[in-house]
Amino acid sequence: AVQAEHLPIFVRAGAVLPIYPVRQHTGMPVEQLQVQIYYGTDAVISTFYEDDGEGYSHQAGNFRLTTFQYAYSEGNTTVQRTSAGHYLPSHATQQITLIGFEAAVQIFADNQPIVPVVDENRITFELQNDWKEIWIGQK
Repeated sequence: AVQAEHLPIFVRAGAVLPIYPVRQHTGMPVEQLQVQIYYGTDAVISTFYEDDGEGYSHQAGNFRLTTFQYAYSEGNTTVQRTSAGHYLPSHATQQITLIGFEAAVQIFADNQPIVPVVDENRITFELQNDWKEIWIGQK
C-alpha cells in the first residue's frame, strides 16, 4: 500500500490549484485557503467554485466563482484573479505556494513587493483574500 504523501499527482503546467484544508464537516470555518501555482509557459485559465456547502442558497446566487488567468511571457509570469457571486468565504488569507519556479525571482502582489519563504523548490507567501494580481519575474 502506498501512503497518500507518496502518491504522484499530475497537475497541468500553469494551473492554479486552490486547496481547502481537511475538515470534519463543511460547516467548519476555513481560516486560510492554500493556493498552489504551478510553473508553465502556456496560458491557462483555472476556475474555483465556493459556496456554504449546505442547503440551496447557491441557487439564489450565494456562491463565488473565482477565475485565475495564468500567463507567461519572456521569463515573467502573471496570475490575475477575478471573482463573481455573493458568497463571502470564511478565510481572510491565502497561503500561496509557487511550485517549479526558480528560487531567484521577484514577486509582486497588486504592485507591492513580496518577501517569500523559499524551501525545497517551493516558494511560499501569504496574501489577503482580496488580491487581484501576482507578478513573478527574474531578479
